[in-house]
Parts: sequence; C-alpha cells; structure tokens
Amino acid sequence: MTKDDIKKALATCVGASCDGCAYHDDLTCIDTLKTDARKCIIKQEKEIERLKAEFKQLETNAEILARGVRDLNDENYKLTEKIKQAHEQSVKDIKQLKTECALLDDELRIAMQNTIDVLNELKERIPLAMSKQYVCAQIDKMIKELVQNAEDKS
Repeated sequence: MTKDDIKKALATCVGASCDGCAYHDDLTCIDTLKTDARKCIIKQEKEIERLKAEFKQLETNAEILARGVRDLNDENYKLTEKIKQAHEQSVKDIKQLKTECALLDDELRIAMQNTIDVLNELKERIPLAMSKQYVCAQIDKMIKELVQNAEDKS
C-alpha cells in the first residue's frame, strides 16, 4: 500500500464505517494496517536520515566552497595589488625613459650642431686650392683641439 492509502485507511478507521477503506476486504485489517503503517514510518525515517546526512554533506561542501571562494578572492586581491604596483612602476619607468630619451635627443642635436660648426670652421680654414695633405692635416688639428676641449670639460 502507498502512504496515501494508509493515511486514508487510518482516517476511515477513526470513523464507524469501513466503506471505502483499502483494507476493507482483509479480515485482519487493523493488524495489516498497523504493519503497513509501521513499514511506511520506518521507510520515511530512513529517508529522513538519508536526507539529513545528505544535507550535512551539502553544508560541509558549502563551507569548503565558501572557504575556497574567500581564498580565491584574497589571492585575486593580492594579485590585483601586485599588478597595480607593477603598472605604477612601469609608468615610472616609462616616464624615466622618456626623460632620458629627451636628454639624449638634446645631446644628439647639440652633437650634430657641433659637427656642423666644425665642418663650417673647416671650410673657412682651408683655402680653395689646397692639397689633400693640407686638408687632412687641418682635420687632424681640429680633431686634436676637439679632444682637448672635451678632456678639459671632464
């Protein structure tokens, strides 16, 4: 019998009539009803215990998952902070490199202008009809002067 049949039979037994009872044709209907009710209760108790154990396991799993989520969130926060710090350092490094590039550009521009000035001075020092040997000697002389000036500045 199903639990609904048992409940209906118990409700019928409370009254004076057995009409409509699922156990009506059984001569030992009360004993059979009691036995079926007991079996149904035992079955339901086992199901309740199984569900309680399953619920307890689900609670444990939920705690483990919550702890895992907290740990992941903490690790995520730490990694985010490291990324922020690395980004900030990269920004500083880039600014430093830009400054250094600007300084190098200035030095290159100065060096180029100095080279132009030296070449213009060389043009002024060398008469038009001079020999290659004289020009080379003048260049060597200018190089020595530039090296000496650079050493004096150091």
